Amino acid sequence: MIVQRITPYPSFEDLLSSEDTARIDPDGPPDELLADLRRVYPPAKEALGVLPSRSITALPAAPWR
Repeated sequence: MIVQRITPYPSFEDLLSSEDTARIDPDGPPDELLADLRRVYPPAKEALGVLPSRSITALPAAPWR
């Protein structure tokens, strides 16, 4: 995996107002995403900051010839 970007946000609200919610949870309704995130991460964890990353899966190396 190759990390392309890590962007710190002070809160989930800031994250959701800046990022494409479909990239965070493609199958979930955007209006429920904030509640879903807060169910997983309580306020004390959110207060530490939100650090989403964007990554891609690295392709396997070409075989030696």
